[in-house]
Amino acid sequence: MRKWRLSLFGAKRLTAFMLSFAMLALLTLPLTAHAAKGEGKVVRVGWYESPFNTTDAKGQRDGYAYVYQQKIAAYTGWTYEYVEGSWPDLLQMLIDGKIDLMSDVSYTEERAELMQFSSLPMGAEEYYLYIAPGNNDITLNDYSSFNGKKVGVNANSYQKMLFEEWVETRGLETEIVAWNDSENDLLESLSSGEIDAIVSMDVYGDPHRAIPLFKVGASDFYFAVRNDRGDLLSELDSAMNLAVIAEGVENHVELQLLQKMGCDIVQGYYFSKPLPAAEFERLLKTELEKRFNNATL
Repeated sequence: MRKWRLSLFGAKRLTAFMLSFAMLALLTLPLTAHAAKGEGKVVRVGWYESPFNTTDAKGQRDGYAYVYQQKIAAYTGWTYEYVEGSWPDLLQMLIDGKIDLMSDVSYTEERAELMQFSSLPMGAEEYYLYIAPGNNDITLNDYSSFNGKKVGVNANSYQKMLFEEWVETRGLETEIVAWNDSENDLLESLSSGEIDAIVSMDVYGDPHRAIPLFKVGASDFYFAVRNDRGDLLSELDSAMNLAVIAEGVENHVELQLLQKMGCDIVQGYYFSKPLPAAEFERLLKTELEKRFNNATL
């Protein structure tokens, strides 16, 4: 008898390899119908362009956070209204009660007084210190080369706190530029020489724009909910605890059986063999284009 490994979607971290399969499966599987406690609720969600939240030339939204949100909506019945802005501005809007939900927020005790966090993390991320290609003033083997340099980092972000600790433990003196605009603007300022280095997530590693030198730290990241919306937090936690992932799916018969069993996310060789990141991105792009074209026929 065939056995699959089943687990809660939010109950453990997905590695990059596992996440690739899971993302592809999310794109190819129909959303499973479930009882929706929050059906009819409109939830205002912060949207900032990043590898987790992307918008293509046709206006189609995608990314890990977006796909995760759609899966949550399959359980809760929520309808999303996306509010665009930079990450720091959107975080303040969440605190002010102008939006209801944000993805990719690291937990701190200070933030926990201003907003509510999902009981399970969405995942984990690492933060690196980047310089522009051709920058010879800052070197890998000499920390003191950072002295006097301007380093840009998102205002009020967890990576800003980690970088401040990183600088202090090494006895360095840098000028930290707290950034309130988009990550792309931060990268543009790095390229133009307005700032000497930036601190950002590992997914921003692009050797043509930014070269990582040092790992500054890491953290889990969560959904953050407006402080007075306990109803949304309860429904969110229920959905995250109920979503089930099956590993090791190898053929269509197994896929159909798991769908009938109510499984939400599957991964395995039926969808793809393990792929390098660049090949997976091409495959994901092809699947998204197919979905978009079919939806517009």
